[in-house]
Amino acid sequence: MPHITNMEAEYIIKPPTQQLYYRTLAKMMSLLSLGEQTWWGYKPYGTIVYINSLLVPIFGPLSLTLQIIYLYQNFRILPLNVLGTIFSMLPITALVNIKIRVHKTKKYENLMKSFMTNIHLHNYKEEDSVVKATIIKIERYTRTMAYCIIFLVNFSWILWSVIPLVNNLNNREAIHNKTMLTQSILYMWMPIDYEYDFQNWLITHVINIYLIGTGCAFLAIPDIINYTIAMHLIGHVILLKHKIVSSFPTELNAKEVKQKLKDLVEYHCFIIKLFKDVESVFGINISANYFNNLLIDSILLYQLMNQEKGDRTSLLFGITIVICMGGLIIMSFILEEIRKQSDDLPESLYGISWENWTVSNQKSLLIILAQLQTELAFVGAGGLRTGVTPMVAIIKSTISYYLMLKSTI
Repeated sequence: MPHITNMEAEYIIKPPTQQLYYRTLAKMMSLLSLGEQTWWGYKPYGTIVYINSLLVPIFGPLSLTLQIIYLYQNFRILPLNVLGTIFSMLPITALVNIKIRVHKTKKYENLMKSFMTNIHLHNYKEEDSVVKATIIKIERYTRTMAYCIIFLVNFSWILWSVIPLVNNLNNREAIHNKTMLTQSILYMWMPIDYEYDFQNWLITHVINIYLIGTGCAFLAIPDIINYTIAMHLIGHVILLKHKIVSSFPTELNAKEVKQKLKDLVEYHCFIIKLFKDVESVFGINISANYFNNLLIDSILLYQLMNQEKGDRTSLLFGITIVICMGGLIIMSFILEEIRKQSDDLPESLYGISWENWTVSNQKSLLIILAQLQTELAFVGAGGLRTGVTPMVAIIKSTISYYLMLKSTI
């Protein structure tokens, strides 16, 4: 096994419930009303977490509704840059609301409850260097992706909180003279005038900082949960291939071979069930992410490319498109990897030394080979095929739509 750090050694030594990554993920899951940390064996959350978990399902739809009302009332008089911000934020707000709702199902709860006790690779730890290396590799990749996403969304939150404030301070006189609108994160209908009143705008900006922080968290945490479980699914497929290759030395007798084949069938059935559960639970979330990228990436790119030179606002749209498109790319490669890893299963089984087995065991082998032909190709809600091919199609469409916007606006 290659050299590992002390931190990576903890992936093997410590149960996942004792690891900081999962403790933090469970806390965020509770904070955002994506579940309860008690599902993973932790103590119930505190008052602040409980209050916020109640507010999230209320503020999500309310924020979306107020943005739609504002757009309806002011569409004809809003400048192009404000419309660009609204049409960028509306789909993201809708996406956040979808994420809130899809994580309220019983199937999701059952999947999350079984993660620590049944799905996590630590439960399959053996004194085998390949198994340990697989666990470490899966955990390393999972956490690297999670930390990158968390860094980007936090950086985005800071930028969306600070840059509008700086821009409005620099243009305070123009705002007072009503020759310029205040720059906001979310343009929502409010009972107060915040478009030309800086003090009122500060009130709405404080609200927006909370809302955009929650929204950024929703762009990260549900997908990180999704990635984590999907990566462990990949780990199980890798372990199944290892089990196939290493479980059939030539000196086994017929009874031992039969038992080994039975173990393979049971493990493969577990993987198939896990794959279908993940597909069922996260299918809507993944399809919504794909559709959101198809809808707003070109708008974000247009906003980014058409800012005046030196305008800090370009940073806002730059980091947002990195988050949206980066999430699409990560998700697509993970789902593609599930399919690629499962494609090798029949070949791995056929490559073992089965020629001297009994006829009964050889017939069982043929049945198992037929079962392993099942392709683990993730299909999202609405029959959406996922993976690298649709990802590339969305990126091409983004460039085409951007060129169309550039030529027509």
